[in-house]
Amino acid sequence: MLGGVLFYARVGTIRMRPWKAVPFTNGQYRTPVDVALYLGLLASLVTAIVVPAGHPGSLHEALRTTHGPDQAGSADRANRVAGPVRAT
Repeated sequence: MLGGVLFYARVGTIRMRPWKAVPFTNGQYRTPVDVALYLGLLASLVTAIVVPAGHPGSLHEALRTTHGPDQAGSADRANRVAGPVRAT
């Protein structure tokens, strides 16, 4: 299972040109930039999966805070946070 990672993370291995119209993507061999971009992608995926949902740097928290304040009323928001009040 590590064969693909070890191959793609090695400078000088053969590769196909990804886009002909995009500059700086020419060449048949992986460069240090290719390897750095690949390892950065893997690191970001692992971070998104491993960091707990309540952590300030988690993907869940980032999505929750970027969508702005909740549009529901304050009573509804309090019920969702603390739960409904039950009469005893």
